[in-house]
Amino acid sequence: MDGENRIILNVGGIRYETYKATLKKIPATRLSRLTEALANYDPILNEYFFDRHPGVFAQILNYYRTGKLHYPTNVCGPLFEEELEFWGLDSNQVEPCCWSTYSVHRDTQATLAILDKLDIDAAKPSEEEVARMFGYEEAYHAGNMSYWQRLKPKIWALFDEPYSSSSAKIVAGASVFFICVSVLTFCAKTHEGLRVECQKKKKSEINVHCTEPHPYFHVIEHICNAWFTFELAIRLIVSPNVIEFIESPVNIIDFAATMIFYIDMAYNFEKKSELLDFISIIRILRLFKLTRHSPGLKILIHTFKASAKELGLLVFFLVLGIVVFASLVFYAEKLQFYGQNVTESGPSSRNTQTTTNNKQNLKIELQSNQKLTPTKTITNQEVKKIQGNQQHNQTTSKQKRETTLLYIEDEISESKEEQQSPKVKIQQERENWREVVKKRNPKQTRPVPIKRAMDKFSLTIAEQQSCLFLSGLDPDIEPEEVKEYIDTTFKISSKCEK
Repeated sequence: MDGENRIILNVGGIRYETYKATLKKIPATRLSRLTEALANYDPILNEYFFDRHPGVFAQILNYYRTGKLHYPTNVCGPLFEEELEFWGLDSNQVEPCCWSTYSVHRDTQATLAILDKLDIDAAKPSEEEVARMFGYEEAYHAGNMSYWQRLKPKIWALFDEPYSSSSAKIVAGASVFFICVSVLTFCAKTHEGLRVECQKKKKSEINVHCTEPHPYFHVIEHICNAWFTFELAIRLIVSPNVIEFIESPVNIIDFAATMIFYIDMAYNFEKKSELLDFISIIRILRLFKLTRHSPGLKILIHTFKASAKELGLLVFFLVLGIVVFASLVFYAEKLQFYGQNVTESGPSSRNTQTTTNNKQNLKIELQSNQKLTPTKTITNQEVKKIQGNQQHNQTTSKQKRETTLLYIEDEISESKEEQQSPKVKIQQERENWREVVKKRNPKQTRPVPIKRAMDKFSLTIAEQQSCLFLSGLDPDIEPEEVKEYIDTTFKISSKCEK
């Protein structure tokens, strides 16, 4: 009786013996429908033979016995999936303890499918595949392709397949060269040393200092955009799928940057537009065109896309830490160093979290009250270095101050001969100032405490140097008088420069 209920299964040369009732536990599967009428039944040996993987079948048979399907780690995921499909089992029944290991192959297959679309290390397509891509399959098999139908795929490969031929590599090199030159030109023309004075068409009574990029930069931009226009037009004409070409983000950026250049060139003949100058920043996005020529950049962009959720979570926790520490810093040093709101403490907490080596960075914050507050501990060597720089700056400032005062004195003395000159009146005002101050305290030798005037009027460095003229004249001079003297001194300086 027990022998009639038992069944023998020969899978890949290995015999398995179990009960028929065990195979009936999971209905609608191959093993649950076994009958002696099947072709794989051997009546002599009284067994069913299946030429399948025996290692995977051991886990499948154990699934019938225990109701738990485990994934064998010694086989590949697709092979296990194929065996489950043959035996009529659902792959989603894999136990949670094995699911993460089993599902890795699905992520790998999805990644490989994306990389196949990126054409990384792809073999050169055959003529039949190219004809199918451009929709010339019928003409190719009929052998009556026109000259344009044979030429169009070659031009497309020349501009869109950088590694298809030696000529394509030359075109790709030229494209990369013009992209780099265009971006470098866009950045270099903002440098002060590479700009020239504006050519004013109308004379104005107001003297406005204006600079513009060197004319050579305009020539370079015209050459680069001529190449971009030619390349974009050719690629659009020979594209196998125009709709897909237009919807490509890189092509949209290239088209927008090229159109902005021509609009800017046409509009600037009439009037300078700051808005167009700002929108022209999109030219920098041409760097994304390099992804067509670099497989590494394609993989990097795909990595960012695949890790978008994790990167967003990282940014969230970083912002959370900045907000928390900014609030702590604000209430710990409330109004003494960090102003009157929490947002001013944000940069300090951000730098604290993102700085990797504090000893190599001296962080100094300039607050609204123009006080410098060191927020990092530095070494003794760095302190000595900073002190040396401060002494050097003080010596240089003193030399500049003495040179400026001597220059002003010389200019005033030379103007004594010109009685009708405005310099004489200015010098007389200055002499009157001296007489008034000397009468108040003629024997004073101590330096003037000009800090009151600096704090009250927020004087610049040049104005602070002018205040030094009052040293030794009057220690009790009022801040308003210091400000009045500064205005007079700068009037003298402007007259002397003219």
